[in-house]
Amino acid sequence: MSTYFDGNDSGNALMNLRSTVLATLLLFVSATAAEAGLIIKGVDTTIQQGGTGFVDFTIESDGPVFDFLAFYNAQFQIAPTGSTRLEFAPTTIPPFNTPDYVMNVVGINQGITVGPTTSVVPNDTITVGDATGSNPPVAILPSSTKLLARLQLTTLGPLAPQAGDAFVISMNPFPPTGFAPPLADFSQSDLTARVEVVASSNVIPEPASAVIWALPGVVSVFGRRRRR
Repeated sequence: MSTYFDGNDSGNALMNLRSTVLATLLLFVSATAAEAGLIIKGVDTTIQQGGTGFVDFTIESDGPVFDFLAFYNAQFQIAPTGSTRLEFAPTTIPPFNTPDYVMNVVGINQGITVGPTTSVVPNDTITVGDATGSNPPVAILPSSTKLLARLQLTTLGPLAPQAGDAFVISMNPFPPTGFAPPLADFSQSDLTARVEVVASSNVIPEPASAVIWALPGVVSVFGRRRRR
């Protein structure tokens, strides 16, 4: 008894083989990514009294190869402290084509901002988010740290903080914060950043004051030259 294979059988066998190989690769990548986890960290910083500044939150992967991010929505809040207040100002989003931004170029919103809003005290809460949309998810390498959010801060509110005041800014790990794929484990993340208010260190004297302070030196030099 003989068996006959036509061209269709060979083509079907090749397609089945390719499908099997592809499925195996996808399972391998999925298993590798599942072992990884996205790590979010706040970056401690300072802000000058009577001025504005920024605080950054970064994102990275602890996986052996890479991790994915297709969507994020992150809510941040400033913890009230004492009788003074640090406030969120409208966030300056990472500009298009900024390599440090996690969704540089592919993000459809480029870090859209909702807020600032009020949770406990005025302007203490802000939400930022982005998505790759029809683009593939972003692959985050373990060796690279990317910018997730850059939040603008101001000390110019009605209860202005003084030099030495310190505030804690936290990312809310619960809804409305959300990530795709979900962040299953926050154990390696540090969802807080400490912001300390410092005295202004770059005060430039007014021109008139600078001239008055310089006059004694000018007179002294002029006098020495006359005596010679």
